[in-house]
Amino acid sequence: MKKLLFATVVFMLSFLIISPSSATGEFRVGISGNSIIRAGDTVTYTVKIENSSGITGGIAGLQGEISYDSSVMSYQKFTSKLSSDWQVELNPSGNTILFVAYDNTAGSKSISRDTDVFTLTFKVSSNAKIDSKVQFVVSKTTGTDKQLNSVSASGSNLTSTVAAPLSDNNYLSFLSVNHNGMTPEFNKNTSLYSLTVPYEIDFIEIDTQTEDKKASVSVSGNKNLIPEEINVVTVTVKAENGATRYYKINVTRERDPNKPLSDNYNLSDITIDKSILSPAFSKEITNYLVWLPYEIDEISVAAIADENSSTIEIVGGKNLVAGEDNEVLITVTAENGSTKQYKILVKRAAAHESQVASNEDNLNSSMDEVNSKIETS
Repeated sequence: MKKLLFATVVFMLSFLIISPSSATGEFRVGISGNSIIRAGDTVTYTVKIENSSGITGGIAGLQGEISYDSSVMSYQKFTSKLSSDWQVELNPSGNTILFVAYDNTAGSKSISRDTDVFTLTFKVSSNAKIDSKVQFVVSKTTGTDKQLNSVSASGSNLTSTVAAPLSDNNYLSFLSVNHNGMTPEFNKNTSLYSLTVPYEIDFIEIDTQTEDKKASVSVSGNKNLIPEEINVVTVTVKAENGATRYYKINVTRERDPNKPLSDNYNLSDITIDKSILSPAFSKEITNYLVWLPYEIDEISVAAIADENSSTIEIVGGKNLVAGEDNEVLITVTAENGSTKQYKILVKRAAAHESQVASNEDNLNSSMDEVNSKIETS
């Protein structure tokens, strides 16, 4: 059915083209696309109307054929680049593609400037030989103008050369820094390293070499190193085909030896599970209260120091005694050794009557079992 429709369209356009009147001037049916292709690539070529400004009223229809080496390229699809007012039909067969395009509005949407008509998508054979050439030839081209006069049209050609595949090698063969102590020793398969530098060093120089000369390298994070923090230096290697690999160096810059030790022993937050603090946390408030039902006999407490150099010790929160006050102590030690203690008083509810009765039943049952074993023996 599709071939029949295409044949009908070609016949209709041919009838218009062989009409007695001929327009002056000539336009060109051009083709453009990649001059370099590679095995396995999906490539696109564009067929276009060119040099049509001299055609009175513009181009209202065109047809022709495109030939190519089908042993290297396999046709995939076409895509019209014209408005819906134009009809575009293709008939691929073997190494030839017949095409026809015409204005469905009887010339009101004719074209008088360089315009893309359609694109062709091909798949390059995975067995394509390096340096082999594929020629696309646009021939047997004709057209009509807005007045349905036949218009001469020249064809065109384009040659694509099969190049070697792009390298995917994104390995470094060498990586060093301008300070001793980077661990572990460099290995192209190892992506993470560590380095500690004195306070006086606020940047490090990175020296690299790629296994493949066509790969590129970029470095980030190696300047303005922050003291007493882990500064992540990233070395990015991009292969010729765009594949990337990252090498990272965790650089710790030591503290300023002239900086006094911090006396900040405050917390910035306290969190607990299964309940809430009362009152709400504030670094200035050191005493808190937590209520728990009888069924909960432990809580998890977490704390965050206001200063990274401070240390935290948490004691309590397990085996909470019912009906009594249970203390959870959080001790914060500042960098200079000074300490501050936060206290959480956890009140676990006493056992209710049903629970007491249940406990007594369990105890009586256990005693009966013990007595039975004694009598048996």
